[in-house]
Amino acid sequence: MGARPAARAEVVEQQLLLQLGADELDYLSRDAIDVLDAQYFAEKNALIVVTAEAY
Repeated sequence: MGARPAARAEVVEQQLLLQLGADELDYLSRDAIDVLDAQYFAEKNALIVVTAEAY
């Protein structure tokens, strides 16, 4: 009682798509942290420049 080859291939494809979606979310969540870090450091560097100019 095996599944038809086409049905089996569809299940494998669906599993692959689900895994790719999970990998994409993981990548984006890590990338978002990098973006937030870059924004934080850019703001701190700008504050240093403004403070240095005032000095």
